[in-house]
Amino acid sequence: MGWPSLGIFRPSVIAGERAESRPLERVSEHLLRFAPATWRPVPARDIASAMIAVALREPPGVTVIESREISGVARPAA
Repeated sequence: MGWPSLGIFRPSVIAGERAESRPLERVSEHLLRFAPATWRPVPARDIASAMIAVALREPPGVTVIESREISGVARPAA
């Protein structure tokens, strides 16, 4: 589409509070905490923070943020 900057975020299971009950999702969140980083649940607030951080940086081209990278992007080193 010709955008100068595009961020694509690929979280695994999105962790966080929900209005509706999702018992199987809750169980999978607990089990996946021991999985490789690629499959671990990512808090919704970390995804939102990473999206804001990338949008404010406006890196040129396409930036793909994988699940295991989202928390680091959300909380950059000081």
